[in-house]
Amino acid sequence: MAKTGVLFVDLGNICRSPMAEAVFNHIIKQRAIADKWFADSCGTGDFHLGKEPDARVIKVLKAHGIEIPSHKARLICDEDYTKFEWILAMDQFNMSQVEELASANSTAKIALLGSFLNEGGNVSFDDPYYDKTDEGFENIYNKCSKCIQNFLDKNAKK
Repeated sequence: MAKTGVLFVDLGNICRSPMAEAVFNHIIKQRAIADKWFADSCGTGDFHLGKEPDARVIKVLKAHGIEIPSHKARLICDEDYTKFEWILAMDQFNMSQVEELASANSTAKIALLGSFLNEGGNVSFDDPYYDKTDEGFENIYNKCSKCIQNFLDKNAKK
């Protein structure tokens, strides 16, 4: 059985999307379903290409016992639209960018990760990059955890 791919997308690929990727990988290991899923993350802007995740992302993940794999920021590319079954954007701006960049042969389902928050509507994850404290990053972690649990519950593979 082929694994199902999930791609998390934000602007620079150093905050929200690598956090979501790490949380996703942690949860699928906990649920013993890592043989059914794989994840990656990318950005729509080239501001941080090749950079590692923001230190505050690493700090929050470590505080929750989550290891972040080796990661270098990258841009979304044409191949992503067929490699991944799901492309989950972190906010409405990035979702619009993802939709705009999609080609006619895109097979990916595109949605906001926040659409799995179960609070109704599509919730955007505000970018915590310019926050002076870790609070915004902790908030993103909590939203990611809840949304990813709900996403996996809704898309469970038998």
